[in-house]
Amino acid sequence: MTMGIRYAALRFLLTGIDRLAGQRSLKIRTSSRYLVGLIDQQRFSEVDALLAHAIRKLRRTGVDAARSERRPRRDTTVIDAATQRLDAAGSVVAKRCWIYPGTQASILVSVVIPCYNYGRFLPDAIASARAQTVTSREIIIVDDGSTEPDTIALVDELQKTPDLRVLRQANAGLPSARNAGIDIANGEFICCLDADDMLDATYLETAIAKLLTDRTAGFAFPYVRYFGDVEEIWETHEFDIDEALIANFTAVSAVFRRDDWAEAGGYAPEMRGGFEDWEFWIRLACLGRRGRVLRQPLFLHRRHGRTMTSEAKERSDELHARIRARNPTPFTNRAFRRRLKRLVPPDRGALARLSAAVSPGPLPGLLIVVAWARRGGAEVLLLSILRALSLRWRIVFVTTEADPHAMTDDFRSVTGEVFHLSGTIDPADRIAFLAHLCRTRGVTHGLSSASAWLLTALPNLKASFPNMRWVHITHAEVPDSVFRAAVAAGAAVDRHVAVSSLVSNSLGAAGIDATRIIQIDNGIDPAPFAEAASSRMSMRQHLGIAPEENVLVWIGRFAPEKRPGLFVEALSTLDDLSIRGLMVGEGPLEAAVDTVIRASPLGSRIRRLGHQTREQVAKLLGAADLLVVTSSHEGLPLVVLEALAAGCPVVAIDVGDINQVVRPGENGVLVDPTRPEHLEPAIREALHQLQGDEVRARIRNCFADGHHTVEMMSQNYAAVLEDLH
Repeated sequence: MTMGIRYAALRFLLTGIDRLAGQRSLKIRTSSRYLVGLIDQQRFSEVDALLAHAIRKLRRTGVDAARSERRPRRDTTVIDAATQRLDAAGSVVAKRCWIYPGTQASILVSVVIPCYNYGRFLPDAIASARAQTVTSREIIIVDDGSTEPDTIALVDELQKTPDLRVLRQANAGLPSARNAGIDIANGEFICCLDADDMLDATYLETAIAKLLTDRTAGFAFPYVRYFGDVEEIWETHEFDIDEALIANFTAVSAVFRRDDWAEAGGYAPEMRGGFEDWEFWIRLACLGRRGRVLRQPLFLHRRHGRTMTSEAKERSDELHARIRARNPTPFTNRAFRRRLKRLVPPDRGALARLSAAVSPGPLPGLLIVVAWARRGGAEVLLLSILRALSLRWRIVFVTTEADPHAMTDDFRSVTGEVFHLSGTIDPADRIAFLAHLCRTRGVTHGLSSASAWLLTALPNLKASFPNMRWVHITHAEVPDSVFRAAVAAGAAVDRHVAVSSLVSNSLGAAGIDATRIIQIDNGIDPAPFAEAASSRMSMRQHLGIAPEENVLVWIGRFAPEKRPGLFVEALSTLDDLSIRGLMVGEGPLEAAVDTVIRASPLGSRIRRLGHQTREQVAKLLGAADLLVVTSSHEGLPLVVLEALAAGCPVVAIDVGDINQVVRPGENGVLVDPTRPEHLEPAIREALHQLQGDEVRARIRNCFADGHHTVEMMSQNYAAVLEDLH
C-alpha cells in the first residue's frame, strides 16, 4: 500500500470512528492527527498496526445506539497513585513505602541527565534544569562512558560544581544510565532529560501539580517543541493503553514518582537500542497509573542530524517485538486493559507538598492573569507595563484560555514564570493552583485583563488572601462577558483601570463607584517610530513602491470587531488612484479576508503581510501615506499612537478615544461610526490634504509634545499598585 493510499484509508476509518464515538459516547481516543505524525516519521509498521486496530474498534462500535445508551455504567476502580498500585491480576494493593514515602522525601524532584559524547549540548540542558521554578530539586549528571575529549573535560569540570551530582560509569546504554542516576536520586519525583534537550522553566512545577491533584496520575508530560533541524510542535495526548501498544505518544521527559520507577523495575536494559521510554510507560500504566498530558510545549527536543531516535525508527519492528515480549499481559489481556481505563481517584489532591518546594524571593509578588498571550494591542500594552514593573515586583504571568499564545516568549523576556492554565491544570484545580502561586511567590497584588474566568473566580481567590489587592484593566466600553464579569466581581476588584474616557464612563454607568475607577491612557515608546520616519524613502524602495503610489496600511487582529473586510471594500472604490494596500496581523478572519481580496477589482494591489514585529511595523508606518482604522469599537489603539509618532496621518472610524488624539485636518480624518460608507471619501480627503514632508514632520512633533508615552503610562500603573495597601 502506498503512503498516500494508506493515509487516505486510515483517515477515512478514523473519521468514522470519531463520529461513532461522538454518537455513542464511547471512549475511542484514536484520531487521524496521530497518523500524520507516524507517517511523517516513516513508522509504517505502526501505521499498519493502527489501521488494524481502527478496524477492530470500528467493528466493535456496530451496536444499536439505543441499547448502548441504556447500557449501565461500567464499574470503576478507585486507586491512589501515591500509596497504591495494581498487582499482576489487576487488584489494588498497597505500594511499598521503602522508597521515600510521600512527604518525607528530602527533595521534591530530581532531574537526571544521561550524557554520552554530548558535551556540546550539556550546558543548555543543565541551564534549563537550574532555571526551574521548583527550587527543591537536584540535578544528576550521568556520564555513560563518554570518549569524546571535550565531553570528558566538561564532565571533569562539572564534578567540581556544588549544585550538581555527577556519576561516571562504563558505557552501558541509555536505559542503564537513567537507572543509575535515579538509583542515587533523593527526589520524590523524577524527570529524565537527555543531554541535548531542554525544559521550559515552569515544566516541573506544572507537571507535579498535575500529579498531586489527580491522584490516579502516575506520569505527566507536555507537548514537545522541536528545534534545531526541525521547527514544529508535536502534540502528545492523554495516555491510552490501547494506543500505547501500537505507537508511543508520550514525551520522553515525562515526570513520574521515584517509587513507581522502583515498583516497575526501572528502565529495561534490554531496550538499549531504543524505545526504552515507550516500554517504561506501558509498565507504569500496568501499575495502575494514568498518563496525563500538559497541552503546552514545555519540553524542547533538539533535532540534529542522525540520533538514537533515527536509529530506533529503522529498527522499529524489532524493538516493538521486544516491548511485546516484555509486557504480555496488556497485549493479550483485554479485560486488564479495560480495568486500566476505569481507574478513578479517591478525590482531588492538594498542592501543599509542591508549595513547600518553591522558595519566595526578595521582591513582593505581582500575579498577572490574562485570557491569552496572543499578538494584539492589549498584550503589547501589558508587555510594556510589565517591563517597567519588573524591577519592583516578582512577576508571575498566567493565561486562562486556550490559544497558541504567540507572545509567550515576549513575556518570558520579562519573567520566567509563565503559566498557561488551559490544557495543563484541570478546571477543578485552577483556583487551588492560583492560590499555590500566591502563597509561594508572596503575592500582594494582582493585575488582570480580558479574563472573564479570573473575574468570576476572584472572590473565591481573595477569600483565601483577604489582604491581596486587585487591579483590572478594561479595554473597551462594549458590555461583553469580560466587562460584565468585571462589574459583577464587586469589591473583589479594588481598582478598575479604564484605558479611555468612554470606558471610564461606561464603568460608572454600570454602577462602579467613581473612587474605584482610574483612567490611564495608553502609551508607546515613540523613538523607533520617529527613527523609522527618517528612512521613509529607503523602506518604500525596499517594498518596491513607486513614488506616485499611495500606500494605505491596516494593522490589527483579523477579528470581527476590527472589520478588516471594510478596509478592502473601501480600497476597492479607489480605482482612479494609484493605491497599494498592506494589511498586517493575524486572526480567525484571515481566510475570509483573502476571499474578499480575491473578489476585489483592486485585489492585485492589496497584500496581506501576516504578523510583523514592532520594528517592521515602525518601518511600514514610516513608509505609509495613511493608517486606516476600521474597528467597530476600540479604546485608544496603540497603532494609532504609533502612526502619529511616525508622522503617518490616520483615517479612522470615530470610536473609543481615537478622537482624543486624531484631530481632523491636522493629523487625520474621522468617520461617523454610523456611516462606515464614508470611509472612502475620508481616505480621499486625507490623501489630498495631509501629505508631504512638512505635514509628516508636524504630526511627529505634535505627538512628541503629548503625554501618550510608555514612561508616563507605566508610572501611572506603578502608582496605582503602590497606592493600594
